[in-house]
Amino acid sequence: MLLKYFLYAFIALFPMVNPVAMSSAFFSLTKYATDEQRKKLATLVTLYGTMLLLGTLLIGPYLLSLFGLQAADIRVAGGLVVFSIAWRMLNPPKEEVKTNTTNSDDIMGLAFFPLTMPLTAGAGSIAITIALATQAHQELYMVDHYIAIALAIIAIFVLVFVCYRYAATIFKVLGKTGSTMVSSLSAFILLAIGVSVIWSGVQLFIQGMAG
Repeated sequence: MLLKYFLYAFIALFPMVNPVAMSSAFFSLTKYATDEQRKKLATLVTLYGTMLLLGTLLIGPYLLSLFGLQAADIRVAGGLVVFSIAWRMLNPPKEEVKTNTTNSDDIMGLAFFPLTMPLTAGAGSIAITIALATQAHQELYMVDHYIAIALAIIAIFVLVFVCYRYAATIFKVLGKTGSTMVSSLSAFILLAIGVSVIWSGVQLFIQGMAG
């Protein structure tokens, strides 16, 4: 039974986190970081993302009720941020100032925003985690559901660490041209995800008004 709940949560969350696809975006945003800095960032993103979604699992539904927010609000706001990041990746400044990006504090400052949220654990994964938590409250084996969802979150972020930690190696194999192509493609996909998340939030608003 626990395995069934685990697989259900994993399949629901994986497309939103998508560590394989997001590793190219991670590499693009940390291209001036050293290998050691990128390793630390991968570790921090894994820890922050795990804690963020586990925290959302435990208190997310209550916070929404407390502040009078809806899942639609989170999706629209998060989708706008994702769209903004993807747009900057597709349209970088003509002259990049490398000295500003090699500073250790500046690089490590990317760990939570935007690398963890909204790039890795964004509006979609937060909304799905809240939905899973809400559903778990209605089930007979509530504790089993919560344990399964928590294990699914941890498993996904283990994959996040592996993909982000070795993003540089993957792109080294691809070469400069291949890396540029994959980075541009991932930015475009990220842009589409942002639009999709915004639209799903708008649809929820419309359904709420109609209902």
